[in-house]
Amino acid sequence: MKNWKIKSEDKFLSLIVNCQKEDLKRVLMDKSQYYGDEVLIPKKRGVRTIYNIDKEHPLYKIQKSVVNNFLNNIRVSDAACGFVKKTSYYDFLEPHTDFYCKNNYLRLDLKDFFGTITKSMVYDALEFYCQIDDKDEKERVLNYLSDILTYNDVVVQGCIPSPMISNIVFRKVDIRIQRYCNTCNAKYTRYADDLLFSGRDERILKNSFCKGISKIVQDNGFEINYDKKIKGKGYISLNGFVVSDSITLSRKKLEEINRIVFYLKGNKERLRKIKNGDVSELNEHIKNETGVENKFSGKYQVTNYLNGYRAFLISIIKKTENKKFMGKVKNIIINIEYCVDKIIV
Repeated sequence: MKNWKIKSEDKFLSLIVNCQKEDLKRVLMDKSQYYGDEVLIPKKRGVRTIYNIDKEHPLYKIQKSVVNNFLNNIRVSDAACGFVKKTSYYDFLEPHTDFYCKNNYLRLDLKDFFGTITKSMVYDALEFYCQIDDKDEKERVLNYLSDILTYNDVVVQGCIPSPMISNIVFRKVDIRIQRYCNTCNAKYTRYADDLLFSGRDERILKNSFCKGISKIVQDNGFEINYDKKIKGKGYISLNGFVVSDSITLSRKKLEEINRIVFYLKGNKERLRKIKNGDVSELNEHIKNETGVENKFSGKYQVTNYLNGYRAFLISIIKKTENKKFMGKVKNIIINIEYCVDKIIV
């Protein structure tokens, strides 16, 4: 039975967290040990804070139980594509394809998405699903939940429940944005902190449309990162994917695999060396071309990389209708298979 409603504190403890009350209290008192030290990762603007999470800590198991027994059963908005079962980045992009290539595109980014979601926002978002008549008991359960799902009063990026709770919290924002988009017949999808809009109406490209979206997210405690705003007419390029009449990969997205395959396929001696476990020349080539050092540690890492890229390319051509792009990618797949065969066989 799927639990998306909490009927009592006892049911919460037994069916959702699978933990005794006193044990849960002790774990929550000790959760600073679970998160460990802060690690600051530099970004183009500012830093991102992550934590050295201890997966042996009992809070890890409790968070996992909350996800599996509760959060995964709560419906999120139709616009949400990230962190949703059976959806992918492709599902985020596909609704925006236009056979006639006449769509206007706008991509907006939310600033510090996870760090913006506060403990009180989590409490409020889950209140509907905590259907306990006794007021004090209900408050206790909601405090347990929001305490399990946050640290230092915010949702932490990298924790098991953070993706699911972010979609649940943002659901009401998604719905408001969808209603706003209906006023100019715009399509809207979201992948985590990426918001994508498209449609024939040129209002999508105007500052007034962007301000309307900004007001909605600000009303709910979020903020648009205008430095990452992208506009497009007829097509838009996002993270190496190009959306127009279909979804293809940009030249830059294919550059890395092409560089490696071209280097290997053109010289049987290079392939023989990798087959024997020597990846030093390949690593040196990649370093000279990109500055990346020691990309591969051995031949199995090379073949895993090639096979992984092959699977990714196959998934893309299954969903595109661009014959020219399809032919180009099929040729890369054939070359990848040739290289893998020479290394393994």
